[in-house]
Amino acid sequence: MSLDVLGILFSSAVFLVINRWGLGILHTEIFLAGLTLVSICYLMVSMLRPARSLHLRLLLTIAFAVLATVIPTISNMQERHRTLPQNFVNDSAMQAEIAGRYLLLGLNPYSTPYDKSDLAKWPYIDEMGNKTNPALFNNIHPPFLLLVSAAQYRVFAQLFAWSDIRVVYLLAYASLFVLAFWKFGISEKTLLFLIFGALNPLLTTFIPEGTNDVMVLALLLWALFAAEKKSFIISGILLGLAMGTKQTAWVAAPFFAYWLWKQQPAKAFRQFLLSTILTAGAIYLPFFVWHAEALIKSLVLYVTTDPRAQQFIHPIEGIGFSPVLPKLGVVKSLYSTFPFWIIQIIAYTVSFLLYWLHTKRGSKEEKNVLFFMAFGTLMAWYFSRYFLQSHLGYIITLFTFSYFWDQKKIS
Repeated sequence: MSLDVLGILFSSAVFLVINRWGLGILHTEIFLAGLTLVSICYLMVSMLRPARSLHLRLLLTIAFAVLATVIPTISNMQERHRTLPQNFVNDSAMQAEIAGRYLLLGLNPYSTPYDKSDLAKWPYIDEMGNKTNPALFNNIHPPFLLLVSAAQYRVFAQLFAWSDIRVVYLLAYASLFVLAFWKFGISEKTLLFLIFGALNPLLTTFIPEGTNDVMVLALLLWALFAAEKKSFIISGILLGLAMGTKQTAWVAAPFFAYWLWKQQPAKAFRQFLLSTILTAGAIYLPFFVWHAEALIKSLVLYVTTDPRAQQFIHPIEGIGFSPVLPKLGVVKSLYSTFPFWIIQIIAYTVSFLLYWLHTKRGSKEEKNVLFFMAFGTLMAWYFSRYFLQSHLGYIITLFTFSYFWDQKKIS
């Protein structure tokens, strides 16, 4: 059995288990049976000669993505539009939408609270039974995501009388397929790149809910692809946009910059660095001038949980290092303060030192920088106050893309 068939069957099995008995996107028998049928068809087509079956397998891969990601996302958007704004969406996407509308109204999304908005109706409750959502008083989304949110609201509200930021996330997801075909053409590498990366159940499961990791993932991959094509200014612009989208790009950027500095002439690196700084500066500077304290509190101090900078502290939660501390009695409760940022800095520094040692051995492949971008993000996120399943999905997807990015031989 070939690797792509194993990948499809694995993705199908994990996705169906998650959605039938776990998180749940669509529990309807038609949806579950349809996804299973695509997997069966793929298995049957794979028995043909590889050269003759390649186009069919690529079409079935796209069909799998449509069934597993696009249709559930559209279904959630439709159900939300038919019911209430707080239904069929997570609080992260909902806050980004409201923040975008704040911008259109001339309100600062980092200093204006959300307790009077529809976000207050979102059914939040943590493990201790607290129903006060920290997102009502802290907006941790960087400015570019909010600007995109405002733009999509302006366009879709006028054209269709409704809007949903997940339209943008679907476009980012679709761009991964465009990137794969542009980079690898019609080939087995495209197939594996998509099956093990874009069809990763830990990525696709969270897009319909409104998780935004796919957007920064797409920007980072396109930035690397542009650098690979010697378009250093475009690469820098894309990295700057990624840094304006989510803090995970902040963690990835030093690895990216160091790799480019080692690989390219000084002039190319200066073009890249200048375009990155100008793009990120154009995104952040207006908000810094508008209200510097609110911006820093929202994007930095809240993430590192400085108790002096916030009224509501995000509870310790997830699948990382932090939930162990209450169990061991190191902290008293999920709301206790702890200097996670010290451990994060140490772990991240170690990851960068490992990358430096790796480059000293003369390894130059692009996949290595993707690997260490993922590894550095893992170190920073695992030791944070909260490390969720969607975060792990993003990191594993980045690891997977790193494997297939420069793979010379496939089987």
